[in-house]
Amino acid sequence: MIKFYKMLGNIINPNWWASKIMKKTGLEQKARNSKLRKWEAGLTGWKHWAWQIGGGILFFIVFEYLINFIGLTMIPW
Repeated sequence: MIKFYKMLGNIINPNWWASKIMKKTGLEQKARNSKLRKWEAGLTGWKHWAWQIGGGILFFIVFEYLINFIGLTMIPW
């Protein structure tokens, strides 16, 4: 009975599915060996912070623009 509940929990858990797909397709290794990841890991000091903050702001602007097409917003006002 416990095995059934564990499997049911895995089936409804999106992280379990993502992990399974990543391992099966090799996406995890591709992401680890990415040139962008290696470049980003080499950033230090203010360059690292500028990359993190700038990328985050850009992501939210693009995401907000896209979800506005379906009538939603992330902005609380």
